[in-house]
Amino acid sequence: CMEVHVEMIGEGRRTVTVAEPATYADVIRACGHSPQVVTAIVDGHPRPADTPLETDQLRLLRLIKGG
Repeated sequence: CMEVHVEMIGEGRRTVTVAEPATYADVIRACGHSPQVVTAIVDGHPRPADTPLETDQLRLLRLIKGG
């Protein structure tokens, strides 16, 4: 297992645990979100959800917000 430190942009920080090998989608789901509406940002760049996880610190950005 791997601990990942996540900042949900505009919503706070949390740490989640995912089984290795993991993808960014696994982290997004562990945070309770869908990869269809949230994207992972690493070093200022978006990462495809199906990409293998390369870091233990990332930011998540909600692409769709309710009004």
